[in-house]
Amino acid sequence: MGLLDQQAAADLRSILEDASAFGRRVIVATPAGVSAELVGRVNDISQTIDPETGLTVSGRTATLTLALASLREAGLPEPRVCQDPDVEPWTVELLDADPGQRNFVISGVRPDRSYGGGDGAITCFLSALV
Repeated sequence: MGLLDQQAAADLRSILEDASAFGRRVIVATPAGVSAELVGRVNDISQTIDPETGLTVSGRTATLTLALASLREAGLPEPRVCQDPDVEPWTVELLDADPGQRNFVISGVRPDRSYGGGDGAITCFLSALV
């Protein structure tokens, strides 16, 4: 891994985990109940625009992006989505959110291993846990 690649991975992690800027404290839990407190980048968008009509459509898109190295250091595997209803899902709790807006299930994942020899990030798509 080259020096520039290492610097890019360090910068990515610094940006995602800066709790004084855009980083948010979360608890990520595996289906087995293993959990860890991490800091990641959260997006929670309540309205989107239809690109074909330009009209506002109702909807909610919530994501959490975490550094893969931080997951590994916390002893967690990379989040996965399982469609089996008998298997508990991965969950995320936003620690600094209002009580009614803080619990989610990971409903999709997109890992990006393009930085730091595979130490990139993973974006988790979240659905409200009811």
